Amino acid sequence: DGSCTGITYLRLDIHDMQQGLTFDENILAFYGASAPTCWNEIALIDTNVTAIFFTGSSGGGGVYAAARRFSVMGCTFDNNLGGEHCFRSQMMEKGVIQHSLFKRAALNKNNLTIRAPTFAGIGVAIPAGSYTEKVVVSDNKFEGNTNVWTTDSGPQNGIEDERVRDCVWERNWWTAGSGTTLCLRLEATQRVTLRNNLFDVSAAGEKASVRIQFINTAGVPVPDDNRVYNNTFFSSTADADFVAVDIDTEPTNTKIKNNLGYAPNDSAHILLQGAGGGGQDASNNSSTAQVGATSPGFVSGTPVNPADFQITVGSYAIGAGADGLKVFEDFFGNIRDWSTPDADIGFYAYT
Repeated sequence: DGSCTGITYLRLDIHDMQQGLTFDENILAFYGASAPTCWNEIALIDTNVTAIFFTGSSGGGGVYAAARRFSVMGCTFDNNLGGEHCFRSQMMEKGVIQHSLFKRAALNKNNLTIRAPTFAGIGVAIPAGSYTEKVVVSDNKFEGNTNVWTTDSGPQNGIEDERVRDCVWERNWWTAGSGTTLCLRLEATQRVTLRNNLFDVSAAGEKASVRIQFINTAGVPVPDDNRVYNNTFFSSTADADFVAVDIDTEPTNTKIKNNLGYAPNDSAHILLQGAGGGGQDASNNSSTAQVGATSPGFVSGTPVNPADFQITVGSYAIGAGADGLKVFEDFFGNIRDWSTPDADIGFYAYT
């Protein structure tokens, strides 16, 4: 009938193709009433999808998926700068993307993009009013290269009514490439939480890490109640454009707390830019002065790997945070001690 349920793809090596794997919602729409259910309970485990190439008028990609209960664990997605996106989710409900590597998407495409189905519905399998929701993106590495936006979540453009809500991005590691202008864009998302992530934009063309924005004209609500907690933002290189978190003029009720930034060689540096459209709550983050001139006391003076960014005794980040955020662990799985006042800021809890 065009759909399937309960399939595990284990230890596949998919390479030198225009499209690696596809679970296309338009196929379900084609079958209509004979395909009454969306792709469901799909697992992609310990699989490599590499060397995607472009042919004809469309670019292909590593994975294109619209599914419920979709699991991605321990995989590598490397487009070798070909095709389009390494991984494009056009719908995901109760999904997990974990412990995977995403790199070398095509120019102007994303290593990972999490989108949503049209709110009007697609055939019988995806009814009107469907969201992408309840998705956890954790413990991954996203390597920037020549593509401008490394990861993205929200509508595919400003004229589509596609809605993303109730997702968590945690314990991920972003590195930048020469073409990187932004690590993660949230467009028109609702109740998305970013916590315990590491953003190293040292090699970026433009040193912006997170942007919460709104350009949609299709009826999608403005971004609301998104949360940015206990992340670490870093650049080692000389420049004049370090912005850790950029909030557009429309997002409401955004919370930005307990974030650490350090860009000692960037002459124009700020942790938070923009006040949003109301209800913004920002506190206990690195100040502009600290971002530019106060060492947080990393383990290494030239940090490269996540362990290098752990803070040491005497760091101003220790005890500088706001309590009560319910961020119970750090990037490394250490338990954060909420029984005493003043949490640490950044992705690491000093122990």
